[in-house]
Amino acid sequence: MPKKVRRLALRSALSSKVQNDEIVVLEDLSIEAPKTKEVVQLLNSFDVNEKALIVTADKDENIERSANNLQGVHVLTVEQVNVLDLLKYDKLFMTKEAAEKAGEVLA
Repeated sequence: MPKKVRRLALRSALSSKVQNDEIVVLEDLSIEAPKTKEVVQLLNSFDVNEKALIVTADKDENIERSANNLQGVHVLTVEQVNVLDLLKYDKLFMTKEAAEKAGEVLA
């Protein structure tokens, strides 16, 4: 698939999330140690009971391991984001840094 078409599809999927208020941009997301409880608290603070996608700017082992035990929660970096995952998950959590990085890539 050509790069331009892929970018257009990603841009369209992200704008759909924004229009439907299905995106949450977090100032910072850091977990000191891999604990599933912290990811559950994050999701509960936004009343998320369905599937959620967490996008970080860089690979964060603690966040990935914390969310690994939760069904319906998936963690990706900005480079790994694809249209299928954006459409599959009901809520999208992005760090501010990841949102800026995605904006640069998709602009």
